Amino acid sequence: MLHVTSDRVKIRLACQMTVGDRRHSGVVLNVSPGGLFVQTNAKPGAGDPVEVALNVPGQNEGMSLDASVVWKRVVPARLTTVAHGGVGLRLLFPPERYYQFLADAATTHRPEVAPPRPVAAQVGAPASHRAPAVASEESKTRYRVRISQGPRTRTLRVEALTTDDARRDALAKAGSGWKVVDVQPV
Repeated sequence: MLHVTSDRVKIRLACQMTVGDRRHSGVVLNVSPGGLFVQTNAKPGAGDPVEVALNVPGQNEGMSLDASVVWKRVVPARLTTVAHGGVGLRLLFPPERYYQFLADAATTHRPEVAPPRPVAAQVGAPASHRAPAVASEESKTRYRVRISQGPRTRTLRVEALTTDDARRDALAKAGSGWKVVDVQPV
């Protein structure tokens, strides 16, 4: 699934990350021509050099990537059961095989195509990113949708024509892994 920009591909791939003389396990969550994001408990500093070792599906041998830390996401210890930290890495001279892997990942992980959502369902989106308003805007109902993902729960507010549309819109907003617990008109 494409994410953030058209050249960033959302993916899930186990990796080993070496920082100094210590190895850490991690999961690559997205890749782009210039870098990647690795979910990990490692705590390197900005600018630190790291090596990322991947076993790429469809390739016989592993791939080693030299990178440097650009930014990090730190999650408080009490939230590590529901959220994960990680590091944004800038690749340093990636091998040609990396670009082939990136091209393959982009074609394998196509974005889900959804119809444009009405303005009201895109709360917080900049005006330039909103879909044009639709004529039936007045007939929509506001819903409060409770969703869960393991021990986590969230409540989202959406406007939709039907309860099923409200479920679908809430799940699209929340992302993968969430389940609808309850839908109530407001």
